[in-house]
Amino acid sequence: RDRLGAFEFAQYLGERLSDSSRMSRTHRILAQIPFRAAITTNFDSFIEHSHPRAQVILPEMMERMGAAGAESMLRDRSNFPVIKMHGTATDADSIVLTRADFRTVLFDKPKYRDFLRRLFTDSTMFFCGYSFRDPNVDFVLQDLMSSYAGKARPHYALLPSPGAIAMKY
Repeated sequence: RDRLGAFEFAQYLGERLSDSSRMSRTHRILAQIPFRAAITTNFDSFIEHSHPRAQVILPEMMERMGAAGAESMLRDRSNFPVIKMHGTATDADSIVLTRADFRTVLFDKPKYRDFLRRLFTDSTMFFCGYSFRDPNVDFVLQDLMSSYAGKARPHYALLPSPGAIAMKY
């Protein structure tokens, strides 16, 4: 991003992640399950294309909304929130990509962190196609595990052969 500059970086993302409103079989199947919202770290638009009432929520919006915004967003049944923790390819300025970007959103944007914390506290999460290697999500999960001493709401993950330790986590 630094080498290309903002404009060329946006063009590069647009070319590489252009999905032309495509939808995968997995996205079609997941869209049939009555989830209340989707949270993704992906930059592509597959999830938005699979839900007719999708409302994209980007990091800056999370910072403005804070915990109270997360709560009211989930109560509003007129849309399907697609929470894009790392931004979207269609808005290159929203992209959270580097360690410095992660530090900024997690520590310089307290309402962003509160927004995610509220989601992970008040909702059961189902992780699908996620490797648990993202420092942003890991920080939120570790924060909740520490705060609630193992008594937080359960979350679930679909992982290929996770092993005993990952399974317990």
